[in-house]
Amino acid sequence: MNAGAQFGTTKHRASDGFESTFAINHLAHYLLLRLVAPGLAKNATIVITTSDVHDRKQVPIGPKELNPEALAHPKDKGGFMPGMRAYASSKLCNLLTARAFEASLNAQSNGVRVIAYNPGLTRGTSLFREWPWWAKLMMAVASRLRSTNTIEQAGNAIADLGLGTIVPPYGRIYASLVKGKLTWPDPSELAQSDTAMRGLWVESAQMVGLPEQVQGRVTEAFSQKMTALRHTRDTVTAGSPYSTQR
Repeated sequence: MNAGAQFGTTKHRASDGFESTFAINHLAHYLLLRLVAPGLAKNATIVITTSDVHDRKQVPIGPKELNPEALAHPKDKGGFMPGMRAYASSKLCNLLTARAFEASLNAQSNGVRVIAYNPGLTRGTSLFREWPWWAKLMMAVASRLRSTNTIEQAGNAIADLGLGTIVPPYGRIYASLVKGKLTWPDPSELAQSDTAMRGLWVESAQMVGLPEQVQGRVTEAFSQKMTALRHTRDTVTAGSPYSTQR
């Protein structure tokens, strides 16, 4: 599952009112996963694309707490950094979603393998197309100064993971492509938080109008949800933030 967008601000909105970064990078993935989950084959593999920007130890803009409601409906802020932080938070959501689905009864009972994949900084993509010109220039310079991956390397890695050519080590879910090679590091402390994982799963279900648990046949769920999306707006329930601070 790989569809991503990165904006220079948090002022963009999807048609249903959610902030665009959160809607495209997280809610869309979450909804699709929920709709197809009942129809997955035995021993299927799900790969969700994340990023190392979710980890503050790797990138300073990484989130130190998670508040899904604030991400879905942020207060409009000017400047470039809010958009960057929204992207980093959405990548944290991808990792937490992967962890939550891996732990679900559906995945456990059907032997579904779930992987959160970080392709690293990859040259030649259109991820930064919405950035201002000066930010694109800075990224071009940074790409020459730090280790990057090629599109071919990133594509081959996700294909190998999806096809099962490369299998995660026992107990590992987070795959990170570093200098063209897959590694299996620990995700951030917040990404390992079961409280944040459960909270995001429940609040995301409320946002897209689905029950907390995966249930029903995929064809029925998909038909019902698409009909609802055409005629109504989803209900959003406010939530509380989840933090690494104890």
